[in-house]
Amino acid sequence: MNRREIFDIFVAILLITIILTYNRFDLFLIYLITVLISFLPHEFAHRYLARKLGYIAVFQLWPQGILMSFLTLLATFGAVKFIALGAVVVYPITFKGGILVGKRVSVRDNALISMAGPLINIFICIVSIILFLPSKLNFFLYLSQVNAWLSVFNLMPLFPLDGSKIFVYDFKKWFLMFAFSFLLLFFSTYIR
Repeated sequence: MNRREIFDIFVAILLITIILTYNRFDLFLIYLITVLISFLPHEFAHRYLARKLGYIAVFQLWPQGILMSFLTLLATFGAVKFIALGAVVVYPITFKGGILVGKRVSVRDNALISMAGPLINIFICIVSIILFLPSKLNFFLYLSQVNAWLSVFNLMPLFPLDGSKIFVYDFKKWFLMFAFSFLLLFFSTYIR
């Protein structure tokens, strides 16, 4: 991981936490920890699988997304939290025998890489709900809600979100993931 990627990840974590705690800065530390547990595994899952499939993959901030996220937040007085600050960018090149080789990212590979992040969030959400039910610790409730929300948001079939790539590859898989994520969001919002 290079310095630029570390910087971009750090900035994204900080900005996501600021957006989530808009008008609720008393929850900043809880949400910072929540974002670390939710956002990092999501992005690293994309990055890991892309690299495992032989691609070069790097997290990069998206300046237009940062602008849209803050304009949406300010225009709605915090009611709408659109978070699209960056993503793992997959470069369709790889090294074979020490030689740089160009190749196209297949629809299948793109979909599999895209599934990795939301699947991690679904897993973290389920574990958080299981931990919340007996303990009633609000931290696990926040963690389940953030992960369910991340999964639902990322699975929307709108480019450049993960859902658009999964939708094109396999509608049934996309639908199952999206519907299950939506149920988790509903459940994590209303459990007490």
